[in-house]
Amino acid sequence: MGVPTWTGTPTYAGWFQRVGAYLLRSLMPLPVIIVGWIIAVVIGDVGVLVLVLAYVVGFVMTIRLMIQRAHLGYDAADAIVGTNLVRDATGVPMGSGWSVFGRAILHIVDTLPFYLGFLWPIWDAKKQTFADKIVKTVVVERPQVHSAGVLFRNALELWKPVLKS
Repeated sequence: MGVPTWTGTPTYAGWFQRVGAYLLRSLMPLPVIIVGWIIAVVIGDVGVLVLVLAYVVGFVMTIRLMIQRAHLGYDAADAIVGTNLVRDATGVPMGSGWSVFGRAILHIVDTLPFYLGFLWPIWDAKKQTFADKIVKTVVVERPQVHSAGVLFRNALELWKPVLKS
C-alpha cells in the first residue's frame, strides 16, 4: 500500500467531524480503565496494582494511537469519522509519532484566547486550528485502509509493532 498524495482539491474535514474524532480519541482508553476499576473493586487491596496497570496500558494505548496517526494519517477515531491528518503541502501523513505529539502539545495555542483556535476551523478556508497552521497540517475527508476495529486492537496489542502504511 503506497503513501497517499494529493489528487485534485482535498475535501477538508468539518468542525463536527474533528470534534467527534477528538472525543472518540479521548474515550479510546476508557474501556481498559473501566475494566481495571472493576477488577480493583472485586479483588480489593491488590486491585490497586491492577488499576495502576490499567492506567499505564491506557496511556501507552494513547501513545500508540498517536503513532498510528503519524504513520497512517489516521487512528481508530479518524477511521470512524472518515478523516485523515496530513501535511498541507503534500497530503501525506506526518510520518513521526513525535510530530503528532508536538502538534498535540501545540493545541495549547488553540486555547488562547478563549479557546478560539479550536473554533477557528468553523470559518477557516482549510478548516485549520492554530496548531494546524503552525505545523502546516490539515484534516481531510479520506477513506482509510484499516478499519477502526483493527486500529483499536493494534493500539491494545502492546507487544506488536504499530501499524504503518
